[in-house]
Amino acid sequence: PSRFLLTQDSRPLRSWLTYNVRQNMNPIDEIYAAQEKLFASGFDKARAYSQVVSGIGYAGIFAAWSLTKPFLSRSEVFWSAFLACISIATFVLFEVFTAFVTSRTFLGIAKALQDKSKFFEVIAAHEREEKRLRLIYTKAWAVLWPISFVSGVAAAAVLLGAFAGYLCTTMF
Repeated sequence: PSRFLLTQDSRPLRSWLTYNVRQNMNPIDEIYAAQEKLFASGFDKARAYSQVVSGIGYAGIFAAWSLTKPFLSRSEVFWSAFLACISIATFVLFEVFTAFVTSRTFLGIAKALQDKSKFFEVIAAHEREEKRLRLIYTKAWAVLWPISFVSGVAAAAVLLGAFAGYLCTTMF
């Protein structure tokens, strides 16, 4: 089990503990636990994918801004910057919250490892707290990710619209 603690993801340790603690589960509990693991895994993959796409999107916004800034009016500069800042701020806020949740997970496991006699009791309490945090975390993601995405796309639309307008006026 000590090798599991060195990984960034604590799911292997939790899986091992869950299996060993819940040997006498009924089928409904087993199905529920499997669905819970499937949900957590799918959510982690969706979050990782959105991080990659967001990083590419922010690079694109900054590239578009550097190319189109000479052609933008003051209001277009303001709105594109304002919308990009909202997008980046919500993205960073969520990532800071992610770091908080991750550190709480590892602190809970560290606490459980301090006293062998209370290990399973502390792990059970930790799992309940982690479920509560995971629910808050998924709700935060459901709110903050769309805000970040929509404001980022709107900022890009302002930049590209202004550039397209400039091209139309100079070409025709």
